[in-house]
Amino acid sequence: MNRIRQEITCIFVDIEDSSYKTSRLDYQKVIDIMADFLTETSLILAKHDVKVGAYLGDGLMAFCDAKDSQRRVINAAYSILEMREKKNVFYKKNWRSSFNIRIGVQTGFASLGYFPCKEFGDYTAMGDTVNLASRFCSLAKTNSICADQGFYLEIQGAITNFKLTPQITHNKIKGYEGEQFNLIDATPKLYNVPSHDLCPNCNSVIQTTSLFDDYELRKCSVCDFGQLAAVAAPIERRLQHREDESLLISQSIVEQSDSPVNKKLH
Repeated sequence: MNRIRQEITCIFVDIEDSSYKTSRLDYQKVIDIMADFLTETSLILAKHDVKVGAYLGDGLMAFCDAKDSQRRVINAAYSILEMREKKNVFYKKNWRSSFNIRIGVQTGFASLGYFPCKEFGDYTAMGDTVNLASRFCSLAKTNSICADQGFYLEIQGAITNFKLTPQITHNKIKGYEGEQFNLIDATPKLYNVPSHDLCPNCNSVIQTTSLFDDYELRKCSVCDFGQLAAVAAPIERRLQHREDESLLISQSIVEQSDSPVNKKLH
C-alpha cells in the first residue's frame, strides 16, 4: 500500500449555503462560481506548499506535511480569506447575496498515501486529524478559521493579523462525544483592503487606491481601463468649509447693515 503515518496540518475550506443556492440560481452559474473560487484557493494552497487531498463539490480538503506546516497552512488560510474579500463584489453579484466561506484547521498524525490505490486514487490524508479539521470547519463562524486552542498557542507568532474569538467549550462534536474542545475562531484584520468594483469594459475587478485627499485612481486588473475620480472631502474639511461659508455670510450681513443705503432707511 505504501502509506506512511506522519504529522500534518489539515485544512478544510467550505462555501456556505451552496446547496441552497443550487436550488435557487441557474445551476451552471453556481458551478462556475464555485469552480472559480476553488481554482483561486488551489493556487494559493500550492503557493504555500499545501497539497489538495480531495475536492468536495463546494469545498476542499488539503494538507501540509512540512516541518512548519502550521505556519504554512495559517498563512494560506489568511490569503484565501483575503482573496475572497478582494473578489467579494464579483462573487456577490453572481451569487445574488453574500458569498461566505468557513475554514477548519487541525494538526496531528494522519495516514498519507494513494486511496484506494495508486491506479485509481489521489494522494491524500486520512485519519482523526482530517476528521477533526472537517468538524471544526462546520463549526467555524462566517469567513473565519476555526481551530483548537492548542493550535493557536503553538503558532502565536504567526497570528498577528487575526482577531481571535473563543467559542463555547464543545464536548458533543460528532464522533468525539465526551471529548472537550476549546475552539477559537480567527478572523483576519482586513480593514485596509482597497475597495473594489467591476470594470465597465470587461467586467473584471477594479482596484481603487487613494491619491492625495481629493482623488482616487480606479484601474482594471485585466484591460487598460483607468479612471481618475474625485472623492468626497473628509468630514473635517466639509465642516471647515461650512464654517467658512457661515463667516462670509455673517461678514456680508454686517457690511450690508453699514452701507449708506441701509443707514438712510433707518
